[in-house]
Amino acid sequence: MPPFWKKDNAEITQENESHPTMTKMRILIIKLKHIGDTLLMTPTFRWLREEYPDAVIDVVIRSGTESVLAGNPDISNIFLVARPETKKRSWHDLKSNIQTAFRIVTSPRYDYAFDLSNSDRAKQLVLLSRARVRGINDWNAKLGIKRKLFNAFSSFPWRDCHQVEKDFRTVTDIMGRQAKPGPLVMLPLTAPSEIENALPDIQLDKPYAVFHPTSRWIYKQWDHHRWIELATWLQKEMGLQVVLSVGPDTREIEYASRIVRACNGVVSTGGQLTLPQIAALLQKAHLFVGIDTAVMHLSAAMQTPTIALFGANNENNWKPWRCHHRLVLGDCSCKRNNKLICDKSRIFPCMESISVEQVIEDIEMLLGD
Repeated sequence: MPPFWKKDNAEITQENESHPTMTKMRILIIKLKHIGDTLLMTPTFRWLREEYPDAVIDVVIRSGTESVLAGNPDISNIFLVARPETKKRSWHDLKSNIQTAFRIVTSPRYDYAFDLSNSDRAKQLVLLSRARVRGINDWNAKLGIKRKLFNAFSSFPWRDCHQVEKDFRTVTDIMGRQAKPGPLVMLPLTAPSEIENALPDIQLDKPYAVFHPTSRWIYKQWDHHRWIELATWLQKEMGLQVVLSVGPDTREIEYASRIVRACNGVVSTGGQLTLPQIAALLQKAHLFVGIDTAVMHLSAAMQTPTIALFGANNENNWKPWRCHHRLVLGDCSCKRNNKLICDKSRIFPCMESISVEQVIEDIEMLLGD
């Protein structure tokens, strides 16, 4: 019998036919990316749990993204690895990496291991898993010699498809199944009193909208004067409170404070809420308006009516997944050239081309449907 890393597809197919599919199957999913990317895997986890209710379904993700999977009943174990930025790593991160590798190596052998991020660290962990089937999407991927680390492939052409579909099809294609991904899964696990205690100026018993105006990438943002104009219109014409969702980064907090200072009654979370708490805030919101960030995906998971402002990123890959939404798209030269050509240190011209009137029109259409 050949070693596990040399089996070909014919041998895998033969083993799949004889392998017990409903009892104690062991599956490892690896995706070492950002918070939104982690949340976008949840339809795949839900399908796996429904199809294989007794399976062990483990996931390896980047440290700092785990809160969006907290309490998820579809996952057996969450393993963490350090963020790739060397300057942000600590001894704790190194310990976490060693512990994750050790747990994978010493655990019973996995039946399936999937690399959903196409990264070198993910490939190393796939190999350490000793999985019988080691899968990756190879469409448009320059795997080179690293292809030998895998023995099963999905060639799903995902260029103009959603990232949810890419992840889902990588798994279902390799497992020889046909299905469609469901909505995102996020459990807020937060009582309203927690939000009220953290932000006493928010009246959760009255209608409100949530804005998420900031991103770690400045080029994705929209001019703060336009957020001010939009918030003023929502308060006056729709009678909605406006809450600004903001992360803990000081630059983002200051950006939001400019909007708060110019608008009576607008409240900022000021980086005080956790992601599960923001999800709970979104769950009760009448409307979400935001740029392409993880919080936009949280809004989709909470089934909040969503207005998403998109510039250079491909909206087909990243738009809100399976929720009531409308996209507001800026005219983008980067998309036409299929690469980022604008100055990433400032707001992109495509985002500057989006007018307040465009957003208002889409809000009226969304809430009027």
